[in-house]
Amino acid sequence: MNAKPTWILGVCLATLAFAGCDDDTGSVADTSDVSDDVSDDATADVDPTDTTDDRPIVDIEPWVPSCDAPPELATRTYDATIRWASYGVPYITADDLPNVVFGQSYAMTRDHICTLADQYLATRSERAQTFGAGTNNSHVISDLSWKSLGLREHAQCQLATMSEQSREFVRAVAAGYNKYLAETGVDAIPEPCRGAEWVKPIDELDVAAYYLAVVMRGSGDVFRNIVATSEPPSTTDTTEGSLSALSQSDEAMEQAARELSRQVNTAAMGHLGSNGWGIGSERTESGNGMLLSNPHFPWEGSLRFYESHLTVPGELNVHGVSLVGTPSVLIGFNEHLGWTHTVSTSNRFSMYVLSLDPSDPTVYQYEDERRRMATHDVTVMVKGDDGTLSPVDKTVYYSHYGPIISVAPVTWNNGYALTYRDANLNNTRMFDHWLAKDKATTLEEFRASYDDSGIPWVNTMYADKLGNAFYIDGTQVPHLSDDVIDWWRTAIVEGGRLAETMATLVWGGFGAFCFDGSIASHEWVVEDDAFEPGLVPSRLAPQLANTSYVMNANDSYWFSNAETPIEGFSPLYGSERTQLTPRTRLNARQLSLDDPASGADGKFSLDELKAMRTNGRNFLSEEFLDDVVGRCLGVDSVTIDDASVPIAAACDVLDLWDGTQRLELAGPPLWREVLSGLRAQEALAFDGEFDADDAIATPAGLLQAPDEGVDPVLVALGMATNHLAEAGFPVDVTFGDTQYTLKGDERIPVPGGFDSEGSFNIARYGLDRSTVLPNRLVRGDVVNSDSGLTSDGYLVNYGNSIVMAVEFTPDGPDAFGILTYSQSSDPDSPHFADQTQLYSTDGWRQIAFTEEELAADPNLTTQVISSE
Repeated sequence: MNAKPTWILGVCLATLAFAGCDDDTGSVADTSDVSDDVSDDATADVDPTDTTDDRPIVDIEPWVPSCDAPPELATRTYDATIRWASYGVPYITADDLPNVVFGQSYAMTRDHICTLADQYLATRSERAQTFGAGTNNSHVISDLSWKSLGLREHAQCQLATMSEQSREFVRAVAAGYNKYLAETGVDAIPEPCRGAEWVKPIDELDVAAYYLAVVMRGSGDVFRNIVATSEPPSTTDTTEGSLSALSQSDEAMEQAARELSRQVNTAAMGHLGSNGWGIGSERTESGNGMLLSNPHFPWEGSLRFYESHLTVPGELNVHGVSLVGTPSVLIGFNEHLGWTHTVSTSNRFSMYVLSLDPSDPTVYQYEDERRRMATHDVTVMVKGDDGTLSPVDKTVYYSHYGPIISVAPVTWNNGYALTYRDANLNNTRMFDHWLAKDKATTLEEFRASYDDSGIPWVNTMYADKLGNAFYIDGTQVPHLSDDVIDWWRTAIVEGGRLAETMATLVWGGFGAFCFDGSIASHEWVVEDDAFEPGLVPSRLAPQLANTSYVMNANDSYWFSNAETPIEGFSPLYGSERTQLTPRTRLNARQLSLDDPASGADGKFSLDELKAMRTNGRNFLSEEFLDDVVGRCLGVDSVTIDDASVPIAAACDVLDLWDGTQRLELAGPPLWREVLSGLRAQEALAFDGEFDADDAIATPAGLLQAPDEGVDPVLVALGMATNHLAEAGFPVDVTFGDTQYTLKGDERIPVPGGFDSEGSFNIARYGLDRSTVLPNRLVRGDVVNSDSGLTSDGYLVNYGNSIVMAVEFTPDGPDAFGILTYSQSSDPDSPHFADQTQLYSTDGWRQIAFTEEELAADPNLTTQVISSE
């Protein structure tokens, strides 16, 4: 049995699952059973005909908790001063931390109240009662999913257990939101939620539930729609454990894995990614540390970043960005140091297969016990066409690990069920962790923040003014014993009975880990110094400190530095000595001493660092363009579907193109379509082999033309020519005339490419909106779904978000930045499109950090706010 089918190369649930299911797609897990026979060595470990087990059944504790409201905090008022700088960036000053969070929340709400109100509505499970069932019951499923996970119940309990500081932050966020809403009035807030009855004041529980949803984005969120639609089988169903799709043939194994991956992640287009560099003194011209932050996130919804500067005199002075609605600075810098994040390949949950009682599929085996699954009854109200509300009821089932999930081809049946445990479920440390980083002055203080890490799903890259660089994957990762890891390694190679076969399928299908839920030794291991019982303590997390560089581009920790790869860590953090993605290879190539990116001296200046955003480089054109041109020059046409397609002009365009994705150039649109054509023929592949000891350079070279038949390169050129013509573009159309975003009625050209092109800077269309607000970014008629080409070109709603390049000088940070989609989502704001227009021209903003720099801003205005 294959341990990891070749079709799934490059796919990992740790990144795919972070994208989640679009709230407005209505995608539902297929809970149909599979009916083929089960092979002898893949059957459940229970005899389905044996009904003689008379051991008593043990009831487990409810998985969805019940907690009283936490003790009330002492009454207080809030005051803050906001100085609004150019491009709408708020510089917030207050005399204590809750006050500065109050001011930050007020500013975020002013610019994004509709997005925030929609998120609070979603996490209250009130979309269906507000907007109706939704397309394909999407609102009903969204509401049921959050209730099925017990989101608000868990958040209620966490309010009583989080630190006093975090609790104060939660209350301050609510106060800032409510202050803006009260003084503005719902009838005067921005479109599209102006006057909406569902925009209402919030409380601490609303904020705590939203934050729990944010931390679960990279873990249990992937399963929530599946949990909401999972049902136990009928006890009269005689189908034995439906591993039937898992016959020993490779074809059946791959088919099952594809289906499981599709069901678990219906939004595969929403792959979140980023580039992050921390550069030490050895690799900078000045000897100062430098930071490059380049996260790739959606341009709509709750995953937009918001830029601000927070100051509490004598305690805090930090600049950077946060996800809309979250307090403090999540990516940024102070006068001593800076950091950025990329989505980690770690698995922030573990799956378990349960062997069930053959007479009752809600009873499972655990050691010598028979355990009854816990249940939780949920109800959501649904608004009908006539305005009346009707209830939809659901009973949800849980093991002691967590919710039961049923997804084809491994649906819940009378032999087994799947469940999972979420490592982020009890993460109440996020605010304390990021505040500790915001306030850190040395590498030692920064590292110490990971001893109680609240990082939910990202790697960290760091640099400081002393020239240190540092990398760590401090995410919430399950801690399994060495013996259990050895069991898993054997299982995915050799297969076996139920638990081993399931481990093979789950790993081969989407890169996640499944263990035997009937064995206590497969539980998470508790270490005294772990930041939460059962998680890997920071001392065992992958990390690297040096004065050279660290980087990550969403491959695993292994290749954080090409000269000193990190090895020997739990496989739940990611893989080692495996082929890198093209984007990671481009990152590493540009950091190589012999690459022109850092000049002849191999050391970066700040201008050279900034050029990483504007140079337009992409890995596949650097690797394959000469091969493609060499194979098409001198060829006039190619036959496609019995029609002759001229390709000489297209070949000439590529011959003249320098391979960079700059907006003024012809070539990038044609190249994108050529790559799509090669992919359609399964010919977009390297010809060489991967060598882990030469990971940047291997594999290399485009797959050679076959000995017989038409060269796939020529066919791809013909397909590209046809696609562009169908969309209304000539083969020599420039990138700026095809790739764009929309700001109201304004069409703005956007630089950047795709991960699949090996582009450093990303710009593409994605489905991860996380909002039901009206979609302003609507595409034309799709011509090529693979490349995203439409009759209007390539619409962008995802990619580079905040980009910052920072040098830590003795006189303070020298910083430049750009928020690609601009600071405000209010279409009437002057800051709705201003930075997007600047980004389109490869411009930068110099970021003011000191009081002198801020005072020199000609557009500076001051606002004093108070909760009284």
